[in-house]
Amino acid sequence: MKEHHDYCIMKPQMCKYCELMIPQLDNQFENHIAYCGSKTRECEICGTVLKQRELKGHMESGVCEIVLEEKQEALKSRVSADLQRFR
Repeated sequence: MKEHHDYCIMKPQMCKYCELMIPQLDNQFENHIAYCGSKTRECEICGTVLKQRELKGHMESGVCEIVLEEKQEALKSRVSADLQRFR
């Protein structure tokens, strides 16, 4: 029975993106993972909008810090330009 439980095609698996339990029957799980991974989501750290399947790699790669630095520099430039206009 344990072997059947481990390999049963009706055994649900958890989606790593939305945490729903999806049965493996008739490629339902693979289809759901492809669909769910293609949805876009905003990075909680830097605000970049990415596909869910790319989000983990984005956060682990250190790109967030670069994006945040670029956004901060752009903001400083805008503030500086605005201050120059009012002087």
